[in-house]
Amino acid sequence: MRKIRPLILASLLIALGLCVSGGVAKPGTPAGTTGPYKLIFAGGYVGDGQAVVTGGMNKISMINGNVTEVSTGATGTFKANNLALDDGRFVGTCTILGQPATLCGRVEAADGQYVLFSRIFCSFTNNTTGDSGRFVGKK
Repeated sequence: MRKIRPLILASLLIALGLCVSGGVAKPGTPAGTTGPYKLIFAGGYVGDGQAVVTGGMNKISMINGNVTEVSTGATGTFKANNLALDDGRFVGTCTILGQPATLCGRVEAADGQYVLFSRIFCSFTNNTTGDSGRFVGKK
């Protein structure tokens, strides 16, 4: 009987771990998230922009923004294209004021209770200056 208890405990811990982690990620675009989004940039860069999530192709086809670098006052564009979605998450490269940058974020569908509208949010870092920022947006 004592040998069975550790086996049961181990099985329960594994099952709990799968529930907490969400199991295996689903490729693609979450239902209800396709279409255009209005964006607001904050942090080291401020401004506004737009993004388009394309469901059939499971990607963010474009992110464009007009931004100002807070530390210098320089203005320009934020651009990213063709970012693949994996269960609503994305990582990739972009340009900020013509300089290379990296980004990561996610798209979430509205659930009507906690998430009232489909939304997108992302953090990014300029690879040249180290300045970082984020954007959020809604459909």
